[in-house]
Amino acid sequence: MQSVLRSMGVMGEAARRVGPYLMLEMLLPGGTVLALLLFLYRRRSAARLARGATLFSHRDFRNSTIAC
Repeated sequence: MQSVLRSMGVMGEAARRVGPYLMLEMLLPGGTVLALLLFLYRRRSAARLARGATLFSHRDFRNSTIAC
């Protein structure tokens, strides 16, 4: 019984992750391409966050001045 409940939880989690991509594919013309681009974008963003990178991680603004 526990294995059935566990597998249902795994399938529910998979459906939650894949759901937006399936909706894009079904509802939009060219949805496969859009779903693939969205998947790649989100994967890249997640990898960047996992590395701890931020938008300005390569710059140091502590000693900068603003010229008006």
